[in-house]
Amino acid sequence: MTQVTRPTRTRRTAEDRRRQLVGIGLRMLTTRPIHDITVDDVAAEAGIARSLLFHYFPTKQDFYVEVVRAAGRRMLRATRVDPDTPAPRGCAPSSRATSRS
Repeated sequence: MTQVTRPTRTRRTAEDRRRQLVGIGLRMLTTRPIHDITVDDVAAEAGIARSLLFHYFPTKQDFYVEVVRAAGRRMLRATRVDPDTPAPRGCAPSSRATSRS
């Protein structure tokens, strides 16, 4: 008889679990619209019960709000202008750079 070994599960902190779930939502958001991301799919990918997801996010809408909020933060970080980078030719300098105090 062969003994089957199961992967060891690591207990996560509440904040770490929330980050994991939002991360899964963000990854899914790259391939489908938010309304097609199901709680069941997120929970399955996280390896948790659907009901546990609702422990971290009281409603499906609360989960969606956090995923969209995280996506917005990522977009803002990705499009932030580096003030040390020169403007491309033909672009007017920003008003911040030309304003005199």
